[in-house]
Amino acid sequence: MVLNKNGRVVFISAMSEDTETGATAAIYKGRVDSIIQIGGEYWVGITDFDGTQITRPAASGIGVNDSGSQKDISSLNKGDYVEVKVSDNKIIEINSLVPGTVQGTVTSVRPAAITVHSDSGTDVDLEVPDSVVVVKNNSTMAYNDVKEGNRVEITVVDNKSVRINILSSPSLEGVIKELDTTGTYVITIRDDSGDTRDYVVVSDAEVMQDGSRIYFDNLRVGDRVRLELNSRNRVVYIELVGSESSKLTGEIVDLDTTGTWGITIRNDDGDTLDYVVLSDVEVIQDGSHINFDDLCKGERVKLELSSRNRVDYIEVIDENYSTISGKVADLSTGSSRWIKIEKSDGSKKRYYMADSVVIKRDGESIRQRDIVIGSEVEIQVGSGIVKKITVINDEDISVSGTVTYVSTSNKKITIQQVSGNEFSYYLADGARLRDGSNRSISLYDIEEGCDVQLELDGGKIIWLTKE
Repeated sequence: MVLNKNGRVVFISAMSEDTETGATAAIYKGRVDSIIQIGGEYWVGITDFDGTQITRPAASGIGVNDSGSQKDISSLNKGDYVEVKVSDNKIIEINSLVPGTVQGTVTSVRPAAITVHSDSGTDVDLEVPDSVVVVKNNSTMAYNDVKEGNRVEITVVDNKSVRINILSSPSLEGVIKELDTTGTYVITIRDDSGDTRDYVVVSDAEVMQDGSRIYFDNLRVGDRVRLELNSRNRVVYIELVGSESSKLTGEIVDLDTTGTWGITIRNDDGDTLDYVVLSDVEVIQDGSHINFDDLCKGERVKLELSSRNRVDYIEVIDENYSTISGKVADLSTGSSRWIKIEKSDGSKKRYYMADSVVIKRDGESIRQRDIVIGSEVEIQVGSGIVKKITVINDEDISVSGTVTYVSTSNKKITIQQVSGNEFSYYLADGARLRDGSNRSISLYDIEEGCDVQLELDGGKIIWLTKE
């Protein structure tokens, strides 16, 4: 069309003609609302994506073009998506439109467009026509009921959202406090606002970790999760965000109850961690609330952190956890593993070791066969079982054993203790060697198989007594 300066049409040129009728065809794209046969003629009702509704008869002999083939018009069904061309008030062409599906989380909602972060990891922008159908739990909703954070499944035709199925409401995050995996699944979480709530989990809920699906009973108390709920407040989706429970469980090393509160714990990895404690922190012991300043050094606790890494929850772990210091008097590393501790008052007691016992020296993990009988240690005992052993000193001590090797050139002696563990020590300069009668002897007088008592200084022998 050509317009004059007043915006009026002064010339029209037809760019194409309908080959059958000579009239320009109108094109509609949308959903089939009805298909009725009247006197041998099919009438098709369409709702266009822009909301326009038409009902027209189909011209004689036309079919439905579908993926390169043509089907009989009777194959059309209500709810199908098509493109139709209308000329002289008759449908002269019908082309099938194949819907696609996008599933993911809504990140943006606009009056005529929506953006979804799909499960494949990409952001998808879609048009939203006036004729869009929105459903949630099989109930029809309005488009303005779609919110950011909703988990949706969208039927897409020609890059238009023709149907939006709201799968779940926006998500919430928290730390698992309790799990019920019998009968109807229930998850109890404490969210970042400090509220603790129970949620029923639907039987087919999707549970994800690092992009892979896992079972509900793979979750553990202390895990941090993100939940998505349906309109009935039931959990339909769980994503494991992370688990800090093991790192945030340990013994209280220090407490600051003045000014801004603080707590220092030593976890089972031997790491010492400092945290600021919120003034409204919840502290639980034996199921009851206590004050923060009621806590004591040496108590074993589990911490939970807010989104700003401040402690907002402390639970005293009820396992009669205690710390015992002393000298290793005996040790068994066989099938029945135990350690005997001699306290400063001379009393001795045997403790069995947990299979997962943690053994540290200078902050580094060591093996059970690296523990020297005679070394000074600190053990942590819970429910009568040793959970952790920290070697405090094994270089300035007295040790005894049976000689298994002597190197006179290197001035080195290897001994085997009653535990079966072997240790090698060098002689310090000026080391004094004596026999059982306190007579001076040399390294050549030390033979394999003899029993010796060693005094160590800095890990070297300064005094040797041959028994």
